[in-house]
Amino acid sequence: MTISIEDSKHLMNATIHGFPESMVLLDVETTGGKATRDRIIEIGLLVVEKGVVVKTWQTFVNPQTPVPPWIQKLTAIRTEMLQDAPSFDEIAPMIQGVCEGRVLVAHNARFDYGFLKNEFKRLNQSFQVKTLCSVKLSRRFYAQYARHGLDQVIQRLGVTVENRHRALDDAKVIWQLFVQISKNFEADDIAAVCQGFLQKPAVPANLEAVQISRLPNRPGIYRFWQEDKLLYVGKSVRIRDRVMSHFTQDHAVAKDLQMSSKITDIDFEETPSDFGAQLLENYLVKTQRPLHNQRLKKLTKLYQVRLNLDEQGYLRCELNVAQQQLFDEDRASMQSACSESANESNQAVFGLFRSRRQAQQWMEKACSRFQLCPRLMGLENKKSGPCFAMQLKKCLGACCQKEPTASYNFRVEQAFDKLKQQVWPWPEPVVVVEQASPIRVMSKEARRDIRVSQVSCEENQNWYHFHVLDQWLYLQRFTDEQALQDWLVDFQGTQLEEWHSPIRSVNHLEKSEPLGASLGASANLANGECFDLDAYLILIRFLMKSPLPEALKVIPVSDFLAKAIHN
Repeated sequence: MTISIEDSKHLMNATIHGFPESMVLLDVETTGGKATRDRIIEIGLLVVEKGVVVKTWQTFVNPQTPVPPWIQKLTAIRTEMLQDAPSFDEIAPMIQGVCEGRVLVAHNARFDYGFLKNEFKRLNQSFQVKTLCSVKLSRRFYAQYARHGLDQVIQRLGVTVENRHRALDDAKVIWQLFVQISKNFEADDIAAVCQGFLQKPAVPANLEAVQISRLPNRPGIYRFWQEDKLLYVGKSVRIRDRVMSHFTQDHAVAKDLQMSSKITDIDFEETPSDFGAQLLENYLVKTQRPLHNQRLKKLTKLYQVRLNLDEQGYLRCELNVAQQQLFDEDRASMQSACSESANESNQAVFGLFRSRRQAQQWMEKACSRFQLCPRLMGLENKKSGPCFAMQLKKCLGACCQKEPTASYNFRVEQAFDKLKQQVWPWPEPVVVVEQASPIRVMSKEARRDIRVSQVSCEENQNWYHFHVLDQWLYLQRFTDEQALQDWLVDFQGTQLEEWHSPIRSVNHLEKSEPLGASLGASANLANGECFDLDAYLILIRFLMKSPLPEALKVIPVSDFLAKAIHN
């Protein structure tokens, strides 16, 4: 791929998330490296609004001094090319205007920002903006790499820059870096890192500084306490960054403002990756009911949509309560129900919805997007004749046989395609081995970030969690392989339903002991039910990825059992 001044179409079409809404990605070329002495000879910038590039701009700048030979060789900008270019005082109003209210982003922002400030200072003008350094962002998100200069970033991204050391082309590389970060990390985690760099945190008055200093920048969950009262449970791939984002000075989020004055303590548990963090957060929110988390009800029933062909050959929707076996304490019944569902004709059962209303809202959106008939979708009680949507020309007439069955049914299948229930892809229960990324390959800055982690570097290089699953049921978590093997040996030869029996029950965690210690080497995170919709969604989101996330490996239980017996 080639980035050039002329080639901006692909960049304009890309979208990023998690970064500040309004940014200017900027690069300057100069006559030297000292801002108080040397001058700007070229400026290139990209204006970003709500994750999209809305403007690119480049100009030469007459420095009113010769360009040194080594700069000419580096940039291919010669003194004679700048003779008719505007001086900085001519473009200063434009620079001031485009940067006002936006975050200025540069690769080594101190350099570019320093040159701009000195150019304005020569005009007896002040230039003050918030800055964000893309070098620091690269180090934070890709700590496994030792170097983060623009040449190293270009090589890592696998792009070719025709005009290296030219302002606009170099600024576009920053954009490409942000696009890559958006692909690799979630918006909340990106926002947390950016806020950590942009804002000076106002630590809550009742919280001791040591509580912040001991937080690791590793995946896991964290909990906010007011004495013995649990306020909030959160998760992140970078615990400290996420915690600090709650305490920004402007308190843009009302919930953060409400919690801030109450927090007296923070504890945490690291997990090897985001996979374990999401599962543990789901478990803790449901079992401990923190005051400021969204209340997740323990569902006694779920809803599914069943598609049936009517007498005219059109697909009709029927909203039903999901099979009761999903919530049966007997896992053998659950397995049987899954097998029967998979063998049903046309695999006509779709989705798992938390409520009837949620299912109806989804179907209303499907009607609008795919021009489906609300009556055939079960949203109108009218038995015959054209539906109301047809009168508004939003239905193509399937309700009164004016649209061919083939075209209507095709759109129905398109609408429901993403709601297909995921069939269990393994022939037996499995152990998901979750491995932490080794600290030893991280930069010095990253190692400083995690110096307070509860797990030492040597331990972290071989740090695993083991998750036992069957038929999308989350059965057990182990932090010790020997404990897993002992558990498997204890249950060798038992009936299928006995897999759900935990090695021991885990009650609500006591605040007086460390979170990791209270969970111990084994934890049953099944929330007291055979089927947890939120855990199911987490499992398929991670385990159905192709390729599987680097931190995860799926191993049949029989392989672990054979190893345990051999040992």
